[in-house]
Amino acid sequence: MSELAEVRAEARFLRTALGRPTAASHTLLRRRGLRAALLGLGADPARLPRRLQVPADLAQLEADYLATFEVGAPAPPVPLRESHWLRHVGANRVMVENHQFYDAFDLHVEPGGELSDHLVSQLAFVEYLAWAIVERGERGADAQSFRWALGDFARQHLRSWVPRAATAAAARPTPALLAALLVALDGWTARLAAFEPARG
Repeated sequence: MSELAEVRAEARFLRTALGRPTAASHTLLRRRGLRAALLGLGADPARLPRRLQVPADLAQLEADYLATFEVGAPAPPVPLRESHWLRHVGANRVMVENHQFYDAFDLHVEPGGELSDHLVSQLAFVEYLAWAIVERGERGADAQSFRWALGDFARQHLRSWVPRAATAAAARPTPALLAALLVALDGWTARLAAFEPARG
């Protein structure tokens, strides 16, 4: 599998694993070898529990997800939104900057879907860029701007908040599975931020 095909598959895995729980995501997380998969994404082994307990039923996974990422006053313990972690920048500016990346590559956040600065939207954009680079390359079309955007987006947006979210999850009473997914996301985004376009 090419590096970009791997990036696309990894983004899809993380989008499914860290999106709102569904029967499909629950099955994905309960499969054998989850810890090895998270290590393969770039998770620091010292920050991962030796055994990952995935809730036996979807309802418990949903409850854990909501209590960690979506519900809380004044905010959830570990929101999956860039604007929460960059309050000094302002939510509107963060969302506009995400939209500018998406619009430049003709990708639009789905109506009724997540906000533009939500992790799920950001991972969908990374997945799209990786797909577009491969597809354009197969057609012999120029993909250089897509290649630059992949690393730039990771550096400017994902790395601006994912390390903080992973650290916050580790410092709070977060379900081990969700904290482990954020550790893997942190390692993966660090690797993605180092992505450089091929020369030539």
